[in-house]
Amino acid sequence: MPDKQAFLAKIPFPPAVLAIDTRHTTASYSYILNTLRYETETLYQETHMENVNQWRYLSSIIDFLSLGPMSQEELELYREPYKPQVSQGTQAPQSKKERYGSSLTGKVDTKPTRHYGFFNGTPQQEHFDDLPVGSFKEHLREILSICDVLRTKRVNATTDIGFGGRLENIRADGMVRIIFIADAQNDDSLATAATYAAYLRKNMLYQNAHEEQLLLSTMVVCVNHDNRGEAPKRLIDALSW
Repeated sequence: MPDKQAFLAKIPFPPAVLAIDTRHTTASYSYILNTLRYETETLYQETHMENVNQWRYLSSIIDFLSLGPMSQEELELYREPYKPQVSQGTQAPQSKKERYGSSLTGKVDTKPTRHYGFFNGTPQQEHFDDLPVGSFKEHLREILSICDVLRTKRVNATTDIGFGGRLENIRADGMVRIIFIADAQNDDSLATAATYAAYLRKNMLYQNAHEEQLLLSTMVVCVNHDNRGEAPKRLIDALSW
């Protein structure tokens, strides 16, 4: 067991993560999220993370939320009018080497959010307060509230360096990784993940336009995908915001 703890002590402390399941129509239960929660707790216990600086706070910087897919009415209201159209003859994309950097969870876009447009034109709603009252608005607020808590706990955990720690090695990562879990065979589930991701990133743009550091990043994990060796047209169409 000391070997495992010594190994953990050498690994950079991971960023805060919020996993959101958009697959089920009944959003009160998610087998995948419950399994992830169980595996996290088991790993914590088996490696005795309570004895490892920073890593003892691992379970407090990971959270889970089951939302289920949005209704067709919500998708038509919040997604279709603002979904950008693919245009031909656009500028050549910036090289991945310059734009993307490495992180514990993979490649991360290093450019500030405000340089990218997620909406076709400018939506009338500039802030969540202006959105119509409904479950979509409530869920957006809930997600941001959870992210604020996770971000604070992650930053606070960096100060747990022990007697042998060095202040210059502290990295107060304020980024929260939001991982959407979507059903590759369900267009509404995929579109829901894309819609939440777009509005959350737009809110970060609106609230933190002066900041260079992104406060959240989004990714989608597609389960139930039938890989037949051809282009996943359904995924491309449904996830393309």
